[in-house]
Amino acid sequence: MATGIMPPGAKTGGAFVHDPKVAHDTEMHRQNVQVQRTLVATQKKTNISLRTLESVIIREDINGEPIQITSKCIERDREMITAFGVSTAILENVIFCHQEESNWPLSEGKQLKTKFDDIFAATKYMKALKLN
Repeated sequence: MATGIMPPGAKTGGAFVHDPKVAHDTEMHRQNVQVQRTLVATQKKTNISLRTLESVIIREDINGEPIQITSKCIERDREMITAFGVSTAILENVIFCHQEESNWPLSEGKQLKTKFDDIFAATKYMKALKLN
């Protein structure tokens, strides 16, 4: 949807965005979130150092007016996870999976188990069961 073109097979239903049944609702609404992140790359003797100077997240308030929040006020990474509504593991391994790492489902046993444990939060689930 970043290009304005619907994904293949999404012409009916639109459930690829968020399925209203999952949210126990009849409608799903969009929310505009813009992120600006200023990075600086500095050439050292043997390598390149990369650091983030500032980040700005722009959201809309109830009236549709833009609100700017700087990284001095919030933790940027946590705010983006909240905006996407999925876990870090889903963002890294599914939504924004780099092409070179896209074959992870074909990995060896232990690596594959680790990925699935991260995605499905199996470790957190097991700890929660032990607490009860």
